[in-house]
Amino acid sequence: MNQENKHYSRNVIQSLDRGLIIMEYLSRSQDHMGLPELAQLLDVDPSTVYRLLGTLLNRGFVVQDPVSKKYTLGLKVIELSRRAIDTIQIRVTSKSYLRKLVDETGESSNLAIFSDKAAICIDHKMSQSPLAVTNEIGESFIYHATAIGKVILAFQPEDIREQILANYTFERFTHNTISSVGTLKNQLELIRNYYFSVDDEERFLGVRCIAAPIFDFTEKLIAGIGITGPSSRLSLDRFPSLITQVKKTGYELSIMSGFPQHKAYPIVDSIHQEIS
Repeated sequence: MNQENKHYSRNVIQSLDRGLIIMEYLSRSQDHMGLPELAQLLDVDPSTVYRLLGTLLNRGFVVQDPVSKKYTLGLKVIELSRRAIDTIQIRVTSKSYLRKLVDETGESSNLAIFSDKAAICIDHKMSQSPLAVTNEIGESFIYHATAIGKVILAFQPEDIREQILANYTFERFTHNTISSVGTLKNQLELIRNYYFSVDDEERFLGVRCIAAPIFDFTEKLIAGIGITGPSSRLSLDRFPSLITQVKKTGYELSIMSGFPQHKAYPIVDSIHQEIS
C-alpha cells in the first residue's frame, strides 16, 4: 500500500476519500481511464475500485463508455461545479466590468480564481470582433503559460507558491513557454512589483493575454481579470494602453471588494516594463 492509503485520520472516511481521489484522477486525465489503471494508481484491490466506481456511476459522478468500458467524469460534476461558481461573490460583482473591458479593448475578457493545480475560469465575456478568442467557464489557466494564471500565482502567500512550484511540471506549448522555475520566479517577482502579467504567445501561438490582480479588504488576492485576443490585434505597441485598462479594471474591482483606497495599486506607472 502507498503512503496515501496507509494512514487515515479518525475524521476521514476511507471509502469516500478514495472515491474523491478517483474523481481527481479522472479530472486530470485527457482520456477515459480503465479500472486496472485506477486500481494501480490508488494501490488498492481492483474489486474495491470496482465498487467505488459503481457507486459514483449510480450517482452520476462518472460515466462508463459502453465499448471500452473505461470511465470519465459525469454531468453531475458540471452541475455541482456551476452551482459552486454561482455562489462566488466576485463573479457577481465583476459582470459589468468584464463587459466594459470587452467594449473598451475589443477583446474577450476572463475572470479566474486560485486552485492548487491551475487558475480556474469562473466567468468570460466574448468579443464580437472577428477571430475572437473564447474560454469556457471551468477551464484551467496554467500557471506558467497564461497571463491570468501567472498573476494569480504571483500574489499567493510565499509558502503556497513554493508548495506549488516544488513539483511543478513545465509543459512546453510554444517556443515562448516558460520552461524553468527560476525564470517563472523572476516573472512572478516582476508581477508583484508592477501588478500585471502578460502572455506573449506562451500558451498558444498567435494569442496574447494581459491580466491584473483583484484584492479584497484584507489585501488578499481573490481573483484575476484579463483580456485575450489574437496577436495581430494585441500588438506590442498597444500593450501600454491595454495594460492600463486592465489594471484600472482590476483596481476598481478591488475597491468594490473593500481594498483600501490608500494602499498602493500602481495603474499607469512603469507600464512600459514588459513582463514576457
